[in-house]
Amino acid sequence: MLAADPSEQARFWTSPDLDGLELLWGDFRRQCYRPHVHEGYVLGVVTRGVETFRCRGEAQVAGLGDIIVINPDTLHDGEAGAEGGWQYRVIYPREALLVEVARQLGERHPSPPRFGKAVIKDPPLARMLVRLHRLLEGPASALESRSLWVEAVERLIRLHGDRPLRAPRRPRERAAVARVKDYLAGNLAGSVSLFDVASVVGLSPCHLQRVFKEETGLSPHAFLTYRRARRAKDLIQAGTPIAEAAVAAGFADQAHLTRRFKAVFGFTPGQYRCAFAGR
Repeated sequence: MLAADPSEQARFWTSPDLDGLELLWGDFRRQCYRPHVHEGYVLGVVTRGVETFRCRGEAQVAGLGDIIVINPDTLHDGEAGAEGGWQYRVIYPREALLVEVARQLGERHPSPPRFGKAVIKDPPLARMLVRLHRLLEGPASALESRSLWVEAVERLIRLHGDRPLRAPRRPRERAAVARVKDYLAGNLAGSVSLFDVASVVGLSPCHLQRVFKEETGLSPHAFLTYRRARRAKDLIQAGTPIAEAAVAAGFADQAHLTRRFKAVFGFTPGQYRCAFAGR
């Protein structure tokens, strides 16, 4: 998929962190998609302007913040729905990726889910998908990208799928959450995936993520980020140079630490270090 006009922009790439998931960012004004189908799903969020398209023989309009959901092998087209065109972020998952999440949600033999509406208004889900899309533009932690993917697809299937999914029956899982917290705290500097964490307690990634968030209010990745920031804070207070503290605490570099540190504490590592200067 390339922009037909030189003034338009498009970028297509794949994510190795999510099994080769295909992604598109497009900023179009005169782009006109001819009727076509995809083997997998189309999940898009409009981030500027309006797109109009026909899907299953019906005219559709997707504006700012709307989610476009097209089932596999479904004929559709697409073009600008307003002057100035539209910008969107699109994810093209294979059926197997959604079946995997449906299985984790409790279905023993799930079939690929289908979605009745081609345009969905769900602001929390739209924010999840945009955040995931931006995250996958560059190198991302396997834990963060997989966690966000599972959370978004679970919401999509549960709230907008063609059949209700019952939550897996389970007792209180506080012991499992405590073990995961200990595991994450012991692997701050390592590369951790959601599958790694789930295997520690013998739960599916989707099941673990839900239980962990119920017990702590955080996703496993958010908890790991917080613990890494706390570790870096302790090291900086002890006099460790910020760049060294960043690597020791599991961040890619000082810039990565600074972004996460400020998001957690409200001030930068440099500001924190200055508070202890001269003591």
